[in-house]
Amino acid sequence: MQSFKRISALILSVIFVFAMMFTASAYDIVLESDATTPTEGHVYDIYQIFRGTLAEGVLVDIKYGANYLPDGKTTDDAVASDVIDQIGDDARAFAKKLLNEQLITGEPVAVLSAENDWTAKDLEAGYYLVNEQYGEDVPAGQTISAYIVKVLDDVKMTPKSGITSIDKIISGDNNSIDGDITLDGKFDNVSVGTNVQFLLTAPVLTNAKDFDFCYFIINDTLCPGFTFNNDISVTIGGEDAVLNEDYTVFTGDEADGYTFRVALLDARSHSGQDVAITYSAELNDKAVIGELDGNPNEADLVYSNNPNFDYANTHTSGKPSIGQSVPLGETVKVYTRTYTTGIKVVKVDENGNALKGAKFELKGENVTKVIVKREVFTESESGMYWLLNNGFYTKDAPLTEAKYVVKTDNRDGGYVLDGEAYRVATNDELADESVTLYTMIEPNSNLYNDINTKYEKTVEPTYVDVRTDKKIEAEVGENGVIIFEGLGEGTYTITETVTPAGYNTIKAFDIVVSWEAPEAGSDDCKWTVSVSDDGKPLSINEEGVFELTVVNHSGIKLPDTGGIGTTIFYIVGGVLVLGAVVLLVTRKRMNKDN
Repeated sequence: MQSFKRISALILSVIFVFAMMFTASAYDIVLESDATTPTEGHVYDIYQIFRGTLAEGVLVDIKYGANYLPDGKTTDDAVASDVIDQIGDDARAFAKKLLNEQLITGEPVAVLSAENDWTAKDLEAGYYLVNEQYGEDVPAGQTISAYIVKVLDDVKMTPKSGITSIDKIISGDNNSIDGDITLDGKFDNVSVGTNVQFLLTAPVLTNAKDFDFCYFIINDTLCPGFTFNNDISVTIGGEDAVLNEDYTVFTGDEADGYTFRVALLDARSHSGQDVAITYSAELNDKAVIGELDGNPNEADLVYSNNPNFDYANTHTSGKPSIGQSVPLGETVKVYTRTYTTGIKVVKVDENGNALKGAKFELKGENVTKVIVKREVFTESESGMYWLLNNGFYTKDAPLTEAKYVVKTDNRDGGYVLDGEAYRVATNDELADESVTLYTMIEPNSNLYNDINTKYEKTVEPTYVDVRTDKKIEAEVGENGVIIFEGLGEGTYTITETVTPAGYNTIKAFDIVVSWEAPEAGSDDCKWTVSVSDDGKPLSINEEGVFELTVVNHSGIKLPDTGGIGTTIFYIVGGVLVLGAVVLLVTRKRMNKDN
C-alpha cells in the first residue's frame, strides 16, 4: 500500500461562479459538513484556474487564472472556447487532468480550514479547483472528497469524502456454557476443540461511484491457536453474495500473509451497503493458555482512497495486480480474543513426596479435546533444574552456605553487613530505617538428591479428541505431575482411576472453572479455579495453569460394610462372646462345687 505524506492529486470540486454585472464581484465559499463527512484534520486548498467578468449571469472575457498557466500562458491571455467546453463536457475529468499531470502551479489563492471556520472570502468570478490536503496520511477509514458542483453567487458546499470502517465480533460457539461471550462480542472463553463463529462487517464507501474502480478488500488473520474451517459466507446489503461474481476469496499464498482476504469485484455498485462475512475456526492445541493476551484474531479493511487515481487497469480479481503500486487506505485493525486455561495435578503422599503410577480421569460437559502434558527431565550440563529428595524438580539452585538478601517486608529482626561479615542487627539498627537489613536463607543442599547434577525439562503433549464420551484418562509423569490444558469455563470431575500400590484411593471431586472478561482497556482476563468441596481457589503458576495437589495416604483401608472382611469380624466376635459365656458358666460351677 502506498502512503502519502501530503496528498495532492485529489479533487473536492471545480466551481463555476456566475453573477449579474450589477452584483458584487467578490464571493465566499463556505464548507459545511455532517457526521458522515468529517473535517477534522482536513485542509482544502483553493486554486484559481480561470477568471473573468460576469455579464448577466454569464462569465465572459475569460482569462487564465493565477494557478493554471499552460504552455507559457499568462494571466492576460484569453482562454479558447474549446478549453472551456472541456469543463462543460466533463468537469471532473478536466480537474483530474490538472492534478494528475501536475498542471497546477503556485500557491493557492485561498484555504478552507478550521482556523478560518471553513470559509474563503472575497474570491473574484471565475473557475476554481478545490483540492483537499493533509499534513499527515489520509485518516484511517476515510477518502478525499471528489465531486464537481456548479456554484452561483456565494457557495455553500458539503465535502463528498467517503468513509468506512470495519468491525469483528465473536458471534457464537458450540460451547454449552451460556454467557461465555461478552456483550460486545470481543472476548470469550472455550475449551480447545470448540468451533468459534466470527462475524466481520464493513460498509462500502459512500462515494464508491466516484472511483473508476473501487478496491474493497477485507483481511482476516487468525492466530496459530485457531484452525480456519474455510467456511466463508458473504452478504452485501443483506442479500447473499455469489462467489466469483460479487466477491473473490484469497487464501494460502494468494492471501499475502493473511488467513484469508475477501475482495469485492464491483464495490461501485454497492456504494454505502453493508458487507457481512461469517466464518468459523476451531481452537486447537497451539492455543495460548492462561490469563494474558489470550488468542487474538484481527481484521482490517483496505480500500481505494484517491478517487482521482486511475485504478481501472491495476487490479486482478479485486486486488492489485503483481507489481502495481496504487494509493490505498487502511482501517485500524480490530481484534477479538479467545481464552482457555488448564489444570496441573500434582500427586503426593502424606509427606509431600511425588507419587508415580497414579491415573486420573477428567470429565466435563464442555470437554471436546484436551491437551495432556507430562513433564520429562533428563540430565544435562546446561539444564536449569535440580532433583529434590521428594521427587520433584526445582529451578532454585542448592545453597551450600547461608545466603543473605535485602529484607523489605518489615524491621522486626534481621542482619546487617558489618565489614565483610553479617551479624544480628541491634535494636538501634532495627529502629534506624537508613540501615539496610538482610534476611538469611539457610543452606539447603540436604534437600537435593544430588547438588552436582542438573536436568533439562521437556514437555510431552498429547492432543486427545474426547468429544464423544466427554472424558480423558491419563497417567502422571515420573514426578507425579499430569497437566490438562485447553479447558473453558465449567464444572469438571476428577477421579483417581489407578492408585499407587500401598495407598488409599481418594474420593472423586469436582473443580469449578470461572472466567471474567478483561476490563476496558485491558487484554488480560481473570480465571478462578476452585475445588467444589471447600471452595478454596487454586493458585495459578507462571505457565498460566492452576495447580492442584492430590494427597494419597498409605495404609490399609477397611472394606466397606457388607464385604467379606466385615463378616470375618462378626464371626470372630461371636466366637469370643461364646467363649466368654462358657468360661463364666464353668467358673460358677467350680465355685458351687467348692
